[in-house]
Amino acid sequence: MGSNLAVLLQDVCREWNISDKKTALVTDNAKNMILAGVGAEMDPHVRCIAHTLNLASQKSLKVDRVSELLAKVRKVVTFFHRSPKATEVLRETQAQLQLPNHKLIHDVSTRWNSSFDMLECFWEQQPAVLNTLLSKKIKRREGMASMTEEDMTLIQEVIKLMSPLKVATTLLSEEKNPTISMISPIPAKLQKHFQPDESDLPVISQMKEQFREDFDGRYTYLQDLLHYSSALDPRFKDLAFLDDSDTKDMIFMKLTTEVVKMDEMAGDRNTLNESQAAETGGDRSPHKEEETEENSLGPDVWGFPDCETTDDKEHKGES
Repeated sequence: MGSNLAVLLQDVCREWNISDKKTALVTDNAKNMILAGVGAEMDPHVRCIAHTLNLASQKSLKVDRVSELLAKVRKVVTFFHRSPKATEVLRETQAQLQLPNHKLIHDVSTRWNSSFDMLECFWEQQPAVLNTLLSKKIKRREGMASMTEEDMTLIQEVIKLMSPLKVATTLLSEEKNPTISMISPIPAKLQKHFQPDESDLPVISQMKEQFREDFDGRYTYLQDLLHYSSALDPRFKDLAFLDDSDTKDMIFMKLTTEVVKMDEMAGDRNTLNESQAAETGGDRSPHKEEETEENSLGPDVWGFPDCETTDDKEHKGES
């Protein structure tokens, strides 16, 4: 239950002494996790982009014609996995046709990219597969439908459509330290890729529509934060994934305003510290004053580590 998870999250925050801080939450798109984020009042609540891509991709692959195609390919793959003789003949045919000695891949229902891998591998090996199925050395299983020319064309079109999604998923999965700044560029690129095109097959148009319906709007509630994060990341700081120059200018203007506010807050803290020191008779050592000034303008505000200056080094050498 989402309410129970919300209570648990609040308990954890109290245990870690972070209840008074602005805590962020990262989860998948499950309804109970969304309710937990609302109940625990954790903001921002970022939903996993890889899981979001998986959900939208699965919706796209559930278009009737594509679902039927996947079922056909799945039956062929299952036949080869269960028949040692067919596998042996397939290897011989691969060698004759000078194709890579790759095993056919069976997909997993919960992972859209496994269905993509299955189609991609089948397309690579389709000359060997079709020749093997026609061989007199094996006995084809009854009920296994033959692949038509339309099926083969559709396989190629589905692979073409879903390839950018596979690239995005692989990129996210291989990143050792994925950051929130990676989210905005991915939807921006995919939304362009999944726009309707007059040259698309009707089935491909349906797939695009299903993907957009599920994917669009997933991160609208976090759009400003995501744009700021990308602008602060050296990899995306030019915001090339945005076409509107006015939007880019607005993002940088808001960021500049936030930096000014942070600087003013740091100045206010310095003034408060000086006032408190004056009230106590100014009993503060030079060392403490230097430390306060460095902390107010350095690591605590900007997140940079302390650096040893040249003067410090000379001082140590003299001592």
